[in-house]
Amino acid sequence: QVLAGNTPTPNEIPAGPPGQLYQAIAGTSMSSPHTAGASALIKAAHPDWTPGQIKSAQMTSSVQDVVNADGSPAGIWDRGAGSLRVDRAVKPTVTFDVTGAAYTASVADPLHRVDLNLPSIKVDPLPGAIQVTRTLTNVSGKAQTFTASATADAGLGITVSPNRFRVPAGGSATITVVLDGLKATDGDTLTGQITLKPSAGGASPVVL
Repeated sequence: QVLAGNTPTPNEIPAGPPGQLYQAIAGTSMSSPHTAGASALIKAAHPDWTPGQIKSAQMTSSVQDVVNADGSPAGIWDRGAGSLRVDRAVKPTVTFDVTGAAYTASVADPLHRVDLNLPSIKVDPLPGAIQVTRTLTNVSGKAQTFTASATADAGLGITVSPNRFRVPAGGSATITVVLDGLKATDGDTLTGQITLKPSAGGASPVVL
């Protein structure tokens, strides 16, 4: 539920009761403008950042400790990349970048779309096991030693290599991720999460 301005003369019941200038509403119609506003703040703080970096800053610095309306822990299908925190997104630990040209090229090359340098990984279907790479840039202003850890549903193995690596301030590093679904049952939809914990104090963990 997001408190936001809304028309006082709705033309349908889902739009809320009439006569109110502000209402609590849920859905992409609310999350989209709030994310756009957050992006504008990040762009103002980092004018030279690309759209890919801005998007990754919001995703990788998000908060994962999210609960559903009934109080149960939120899964990946409930929370997406996580709960956006603008104060963290303005000063993320790392960014991932992917160009518009790479997006365009991926339309004609769906087999290798998994290698787009996004701060997330989706493989559908998973052909037993697959190896992908991601390149990150340290924007924390400090040298960082990252320690990688991963959690996943039963039947999915996630291996990050190297699982501990150092990146100087402003430097970049490439990690390899192996997704192993050889023990999964046919038809399973499996999810997982990778966390890169930085060594320097004050830096947010990086979640993929």
